[in-house]
Amino acid sequence: MNRPFVSVFSSILRSGALRDGDLPITALTGLIAAFAAAGFLALAPPALADSVPFWGAKQSVPAGTPINDLKKGQFLWMADAVTSGPIVMVVSITEQKAYVYRNGVLIGATTVSTGRPGHVTPTGVFTVLQKQKEHRSTIYDGAPMPYMERLTWGGVALHAGGLPGYPESHGCIHLPSEFAKDLYDISPPGMTVVIADTASEPTWVTHPGYLAPISLVDGKTLDDDPLGSSDQDRWQPEASLSGPVSIVLSRQSQSIVVYRNGIEIGRARISVTGGQPLATHALVLEAGPSDFPDPYVPDANKYHWLRIGVPLPDDPAVHRVALAYLSDLTLLDAALVRHGHSIAGGKFQLASLDHAVWFHRPARADQWLLYVQDSPSAQSARGLTRGLFYDRSGRLVASVAQEGLMRRRRGIEHGFDEGRQLLYRQRAVEQKMRQAMGARP
Repeated sequence: MNRPFVSVFSSILRSGALRDGDLPITALTGLIAAFAAAGFLALAPPALADSVPFWGAKQSVPAGTPINDLKKGQFLWMADAVTSGPIVMVVSITEQKAYVYRNGVLIGATTVSTGRPGHVTPTGVFTVLQKQKEHRSTIYDGAPMPYMERLTWGGVALHAGGLPGYPESHGCIHLPSEFAKDLYDISPPGMTVVIADTASEPTWVTHPGYLAPISLVDGKTLDDDPLGSSDQDRWQPEASLSGPVSIVLSRQSQSIVVYRNGIEIGRARISVTGGQPLATHALVLEAGPSDFPDPYVPDANKYHWLRIGVPLPDDPAVHRVALAYLSDLTLLDAALVRHGHSIAGGKFQLASLDHAVWFHRPARADQWLLYVQDSPSAQSARGLTRGLFYDRSGRLVASVAQEGLMRRRRGIEHGFDEGRQLLYRQRAVEQKMRQAMGARP
């Protein structure tokens, strides 16, 4: 069986083959030492990081490689694409693959090995309960589980492990060693992990109107206050100051519960409109256009919630400049939507020809603003678009008009997602603002 003596000996102790009175412990210890000195026993050295096998590829496949082309042990890693935002991992048992999203953008994909028959990996929505860089199994004779991220206290975890190309584990999700290390470095405690029998990409929710206190049709304050006067309505963000945020909505109980890093920080009653059921979904909240029809908000692609992601000084001129920047992020998409297209997917090249902004009232660009967009004309590679900015109280604070050039990209097999370009631009501006604010006296 070629197992080290110490491992066999520990198994004998666990099985009860040696019981009290069988052999004095001091005599047993001396006997082991004598055998070792005589060369009859090769005592296993303590487990070291160097003795842990390396599984899978040593580096990512090139960006743009189709995920379906990944061979066993291969992975794709693009964490530099998006450096902030909530992380969600989706494991498809059917595909024997896993996908990692950050702020709704795919940043990694890999081949995996899940539970074999008799040790099936459970399905559902889990959170990372514990992390340990160097971990060994307490169930399977100290088997190495490097870069372990525990999903259940019953022994199911993400970790580096064997990748034969089919379900082979005892219930854990085996990952390539380098991928497991990269994921371990960026994943926070409480990271959401969705395990499914079939491929299930998280739905891109681009209409936060379910939670908005103003009407998405005209920006006016809603007449009905969805908050009831009961002891269950509370907001305690100080209970957990950092970490990923999860929101659970229930039509049956008419309530919403907010968790940060797995700790409840808020609870309230809600009013759900629309006749279709919410069903059960794991959703990622993000900004941008969506290809999914919204049963509650007609023409949902017209509505965008925007803000600058860093606190800005109180100078009104700074907020006007920031709002002007925000006004150019998504407006031309309104012209593409008229023809059933979107900036997401990178199929079109866009350029602004004329852009005008009218500021009606003071507004803070570092607080959420509703941007309502439409396009009265879009033809001959040009589009005229209009936009209205509302603050959370329903006041119209700015109007925008823009004419842009739209052309389909040619000769690009794997077009770069223009939605990501917008995200990168916003992240770059926010970073420059942080640096500028840090340099202020």
